[in-house]
Amino acid sequence: MGLFLFSYLGPSEPKLTLIYDLVIHHWNRIIFFKQTVCASSVSERKINPKRLQRLARKSIQYGVGTKAQQILQKQLECQKVTRQHNRRTKKILD
Repeated sequence: MGLFLFSYLGPSEPKLTLIYDLVIHHWNRIIFFKQTVCASSVSERKINPKRLQRLARKSIQYGVGTKAQQILQKQLECQKVTRQHNRRTKKILD
């Protein structure tokens, strides 16, 4: 029969004397849990080389070419956010 620490020590923070007593007198009855590491099944499977290339290509993020195009992209994104915000506030008010 093992001794579970949480039931022995109680719900409140234990005093040092109680911990020392537990370690000295009941060491052989304490149950220690091993940490198990789960290996994902994806890493075990062989990934298709073409799929691997596609994933690598997707992971590389290409930006818009010129500074003017980047500014236009930011403006469009800002307009999109303001439209969404206006749409939500209109929906709430109606």
